[in-house]
This record gives sequence, C-alpha cells and structure tokens, in this order.
Amino acid sequence: ILCTCRKQRNRDCIEGWIMRLAKRTEVAIDALAFIGRQGKVVTVDEIHGSLGREWHAWSILRDLSRAGILVSKAGRNGGYSIVRPLHEIKLAEVVTAIEGPLFPDGGDSPLPSRMVNASLRDMVRDGLQKITVADMVKAAA
Repeated sequence: ILCTCRKQRNRDCIEGWIMRLAKRTEVAIDALAFIGRQGKVVTVDEIHGSLGREWHAWSILRDLSRAGILVSKAGRNGGYSIVRPLHEIKLAEVVTAIEGPLFPDGGDSPLPSRMVNASLRDMVRDGLQKITVADMVKAAA
C-alpha cells in the first residue's frame, strides 16, 4: 500500500492511500498491451520504444516467458509474441509472474491479521481474474 499524497512520510496520513502494483508489473502490463496490439513477433527494441522510458525490460520479458505468457524467438527476426489468445490471459497471471504470489498464505491460523490478509488476497485475486490482456489492449486503443 502506498500513499500518493504529498505527505508521504507522515504515517498518520489517511488521504491518498491506495494499493499499487509494483513498477515492474506496470511495465509488464504496458509491454503486453503493446505486443498484443501488434499481433506479431515484436523486437525488444520495439518494446523498449513503446514503453517511452528507460526501462530495460529483459528480465520482465524473461519472467513472462517462463510463466508461459510470452514466447521468445531467437535470431535476426527474433523477439517476443503472446502465446495464447489475449482473452485467455488474466491479469492475475501476469501479476503473479512478475511479483510472485499475492499475499502469501499464512496458514489456517485464527489470528485476525491472517483472516484479513486472506480476505484481501481473495478480493484482489478475484478482481485480477476478471481482467484480461484483451481488456488492456482494448483500453489502450
């Protein structure tokens, strides 16, 4: 959770508190939306150019490949493409590929904090399961 107001160092600040994705995950989503719009093998240079910032997305693209979301093609005309239809790839899968498990399981403890974490995990997971890469491409168009 991250405070977005100007009082970021003030622990008592209650205005502007939101949940945010890690920057690497934001880059992964932007890269996937770009690759999805192209509908073909896209070079790393094209992906970097689409991000509009000095991101070196190699490790992010590798993580997405390891998760079975992207496939890499080596060689002169190499690059990355999306493996499955865009509507089959859920945002939850992308977030997990980059950040790891959301709210790691704390076991079956009756402690209130663990029950809250379990509820948060379920709500976030359910929300991320409803959004697909196709939705992101459509929104970016």
